[in-house]
Amino acid sequence: MIQLDSMSILIVDDMESMRKSIRGMLKMLQIGKTIRLAENGREGWKLINSVPVDLAIIDWNMPIMKGIELLEHIRSSKEYRDMPVIMITAEAEKEIVSEAAESDIDGYLLKPLTSHSLDEKIRGVIDLANEPAKATLHILKARDFEEAGDIKAAIGEVKEALKERPTSSRILRKLGQLYSDMGNDDVAEKCLLKAVAVNSYDAMSRYILGELCLKKNDLAGAVKYYDQAITISPRHISKGVDLGDVLLKKGMGTDAFRIFEKVIKYSGRSLMQTEKVAECCIASGEYGYAKSLIESILKESPDRFDLMFTLATLYERSGDVQSALNYYKTVDESVPDHLTSKLALAKIFFYQKKVFVVDEYLKQILKIDPKNEEALTMRKDNF
Repeated sequence: MIQLDSMSILIVDDMESMRKSIRGMLKMLQIGKTIRLAENGREGWKLINSVPVDLAIIDWNMPIMKGIELLEHIRSSKEYRDMPVIMITAEAEKEIVSEAAESDIDGYLLKPLTSHSLDEKIRGVIDLANEPAKATLHILKARDFEEAGDIKAAIGEVKEALKERPTSSRILRKLGQLYSDMGNDDVAEKCLLKAVAVNSYDAMSRYILGELCLKKNDLAGAVKYYDQAITISPRHISKGVDLGDVLLKKGMGTDAFRIFEKVIKYSGRSLMQTEKVAECCIASGEYGYAKSLIESILKESPDRFDLMFTLATLYERSGDVQSALNYYKTVDESVPDHLTSKLALAKIFFYQKKVFVVDEYLKQILKIDPKNEEALTMRKDNF
């Protein structure tokens, strides 16, 4: 049982004034004995792993690690997954409503906070943690059965939970996921379609429906569901990258690029996601799109010489030798002893029959690596 006046509370918010404000309200309300503060999700996760925490109050939008990412860490941990979590956000955005509907968020509050709303929300969340609803108890039992490998028993518990909450998209989705694990994809699809019908913001059910379509090789259906899911919530946006990769391999480039554009857009133009998309395109020989993506990354991160080298190789493969030369030279000038760029430059000048230029690069290479076989062979052929 969690006691309101003696529990340990963690407040995670990137704004110092907000952290102090919430702490002040809690002291005034006489809620919590120990109150700890963290300025981002990463710092919050470290604290959770090092000190007891009974309740986490987490800001939605933070740098370094967002609130939803911290929640995923908490819910993925067997030790902390049942910790009550309250999410705080500046406005009731569609994405946040979606996450609240499909995630294990115990409650969420809108800024600006009041002591009354904070008090009411915390009391409600702790009451439910101390005395879970019947549906919650069935879901917890289902989780235990699932982890023990008894999917049939897990399905039975989820069905009991559904009797308590017949219009819960989260419970319907869980039932669909379990049937899918059993290999009964037809029933799984029916459950997931019901989840989508009762909650138009249920992005996760659409992602799973997309995966079911992929299993049936229904690529058009997969595109439809992933397209909808990414638009609603980018939480599982990496699944869109996987789908785009499959579409490229199936020769459906137009659909793949449409999915990739959504991935990049709804990830907030994340450089990491953009790089993943570029890697998929390179593997499938879509060099033109890959070049444009890498160039966009280099505008934000001009010191990514590893990507600049990749870009140079793409230009070379595409037949634009001059652009390749320019990028190889920049890498060579910026990264001391970059053997691969020196070798690439030597090879290009070798084919251009610029003997003395080739020899200069070969000298540099052999000074770094006297036994470099490529350089030694090229020197022999150069004269």
